[in-house]
Amino acid sequence: MTKFLALALVLATFTGFQTTAEARSIDPTKVIASVSGIENGIEQAVVLEDGRMQIKTNEGWVLAKTLSGAALNAIVENVKSLSQAEIVRSTSMVVCMMIPEQRLSDLYIAEYDIEKGFGKKQQHVLSASGCWVANKAEPKEGVYKELAKELRAQIRILALDEI
Repeated sequence: MTKFLALALVLATFTGFQTTAEARSIDPTKVIASVSGIENGIEQAVVLEDGRMQIKTNEGWVLAKTLSGAALNAIVENVKSLSQAEIVRSTSMVVCMMIPEQRLSDLYIAEYDIEKGFGKKQQHVLSASGCWVANKAEPKEGVYKELAKELRAQIRILALDEI
């Protein structure tokens, strides 16, 4: 077991990852966007205001990477736009028994104020939309719905690229 952990740490360091504490519990850096669910061993991918992404695996590891300036700017601009969207929430009392493909499907973004910047409070703006989902969230307007899907895909791809 010790050899396995040592090898994992060496591989993580060699590939550019750093093990860190979970973003929401210890790191004081503001979270600007995150996706959660389960996909390829990832439970959550969090984009921090300082340009880092933290990826929490289902094994309890938290990996960190620094995003390029272009990737961070694209995410920040999408979050700023989405922060203006009206979010519709619905609850289904009846859900189907279908077992969908596992994905990082829930998108959360930070509150944004032009004068104050990003806040600490997170808002659930997009969920999976199938019949198996009891609590759904999505932007009311189609343009914001597409923007939310694009942002979720951007974060998902960046996270999956590192695993």
